[in-house]
Amino acid sequence: MSSKYFLLSASALLLLSTSCSDPRSFQGSTPAGAAKSDDLKVEKVTPTLQIVLPNHEIRSAAELQATVVVSGAKSSKVIWTLEGPAGIDLGTIDENGLYKSPVKLADAIEVTIVAKLSEDLSVMDSDTVSVIPDNQIFVACEQGNQIFPITAEVYRLPTDTKMLPDFTMIEGDKSTTVCMDQFNVPVRNFNDGFPGVTDLTEWFALHTAGRIILPKSGKYSFRLNSDDGSIFYVDGTTIVNNDKTHSPKAVEGSAELKAGTHDFVLDYFQGPADKIALELFWKIPGTTEFVVIPPTAFTR
Repeated sequence: MSSKYFLLSASALLLLSTSCSDPRSFQGSTPAGAAKSDDLKVEKVTPTLQIVLPNHEIRSAAELQATVVVSGAKSSKVIWTLEGPAGIDLGTIDENGLYKSPVKLADAIEVTIVAKLSEDLSVMDSDTVSVIPDNQIFVACEQGNQIFPITAEVYRLPTDTKMLPDFTMIEGDKSTTVCMDQFNVPVRNFNDGFPGVTDLTEWFALHTAGRIILPKSGKYSFRLNSDDGSIFYVDGTTIVNNDKTHSPKAVEGSAELKAGTHDFVLDYFQGPADKIALELFWKIPGTTEFVVIPPTAFTR
C-alpha cells in the first residue's frame, strides 16, 4: 500500500471518529479558577449620607459650616433645610450648608439641620445645634469647644467665704463644668444658676482655663473687673490680682508677652446674691484704649 493511500485512510478514520463523538465534549469549558458569569454580577450599592458639624452650640447672630459625607451616589449634591420650633426665627442655611443663626433670641432654641440627597430624597440625615442667646453666660459642656473654648469648673463655697479658695483642696465640692466664649459679664442679677445646677446662685467659685491668642509681641495691659474676687494668670504668672470680697471693682496689670498662643487661668468667686460681674479687657501694644477681649482671641 502506498504511503499516500495510508495517509488518506488515516485522515478518513479520524474524521469519522470525530463526527461520532459527543458534540458536548467540544463545548468551551471554564478553566480552573476562572469566575463564572454569575459571580461577576455587581451588587447595587445603597447611597448613604452623613452630616458633620464642627460643634453643636452657636451664639445668635453667628455662622456654622455644616458638611456632608456621601457614599454610593452619582452626585454628592444635597438639599439643606432647617426644622425647629414653630413661629420662631430659626435662621437660614444656604445651598452650601452655611448656617446663619437668628440675630436675636429671648431664650435658647434647638435647630435641626437636615440634608437630603438631591438624586434620591429618601437618603437623608439630620443633626441638632443649640442656638444660645447673647445674654446667656454659660453652656453645658464637658470641655471647651470651637465656639465656647473656655472651660469653667464650678465649685460650691462655704457661706461667708472671703477670698478665692485653693482649688486643689476642694475637688469634692465641684458641682459641674460649663463653658464660656469670653469674659463679658457687666454687673447684672444672677438668678438662673448654671446648666444642670440652677440653685447655685451665690457662694460659688469658677476655675476657668483655656488659651489666649496674642496678635503681636509687646507690653499688654489687662483690666479685670469683678464682683466678687478674681485673679488672672498667663503662662502661670499672676497678671491681675483682684481677689477678696468686694462690690464691682476693676484692677489692672501688665506684662511683656510674645505674639502667639498662651495658656491662661482666670479664677473667680461670688459671695452673697444676687449681683455678679466678670469682665476681662486688654490694651494691645500700640493701642490706647481698653476693650473687652473678643471671643475670637480665645481657643482650646
